[in-house]
Amino acid sequence: MSGRVVVICEGQTEAAFRQVLLDYLGRKYDQAGVKDDRLGLSFRSAKGKIKPDARLRADIETHLANPDVKAVVVLSDVYPDYSSAAEGKRVLQAAADNEGRCFVHVACHDFEAWLLPYWDKICRIVGQSRKPFGANPETVNDTKPPAHRLAELYGAAKPRPKKYTKPSQAYSILKGEDLEVSANVCPELKSFLNTVLRLAGLKELQ
Repeated sequence: MSGRVVVICEGQTEAAFRQVLLDYLGRKYDQAGVKDDRLGLSFRSAKGKIKPDARLRADIETHLANPDVKAVVVLSDVYPDYSSAAEGKRVLQAAADNEGRCFVHVACHDFEAWLLPYWDKICRIVGQSRKPFGANPETVNDTKPPAHRLAELYGAAKPRPKKYTKPSQAYSILKGEDLEVSANVCPELKSFLNTVLRLAGLKELQ
């Protein structure tokens, strides 16, 4: 399953998620007994919010023109531009001219929703015991999405305030954790992981 998949995402998401996703894919290959001919994952920053415009289309076309690249995966957020993950995927896929080798995924409502399943760890980090924001991380109110709520939680951390920054704090939350714990309660994350697993020639999550 040689070749590469390019993941286009915001720079902060890349910093928080890149190594975690690479480690996850490596473990899945190890579990499947695949030592050679592994898929490569490359990450490219959109340098800001991903917009459904000519720049995105040009970036996708440029990557797919490389014979080593088998697919491009675009990872964006619902908040604040879309009303739902379905709308975000539809708009961004259309911006990619519905290119068959481009797969669009949208975190609902933002990337931080995928951190909420590790609530006990978050509470330990901030030194507080709080109730979770809800049973379903991807339905946390889009008028105050998970990123905003985590920023407030970290700001009230004990013994002293901490600042929530995605590259450092999100990575700290995910480091050493099983992404499938989150995927089991976050359908959009499961969909994203299944695209990566399918392109890697590995068994998808059920």
